[in-house]
Amino acid sequence: RAANLIKHTKENKMELEIEVAMCKARWEMSSRRDRDGEEWSREWQEEINEVDRIYDPQKHSLIFSKSN
Repeated sequence: RAANLIKHTKENKMELEIEVAMCKARWEMSSRRDRDGEEWSREWQEEINEVDRIYDPQKHSLIFSKSN
């Protein structure tokens, strides 16, 4: 009985690891589409962050026109 439980736990862990890997692959494919196939760069990320930013740290205020 204990052997079956261990086997079942290992199978569940493997299934979870496969699902996590598939999710990461989908996320990366989506990110590459957003970047038009280019590799990730700090400059690209900063540009995206600036577009999505709804808080202006220099003015200490929220930009409500950018929020959903």
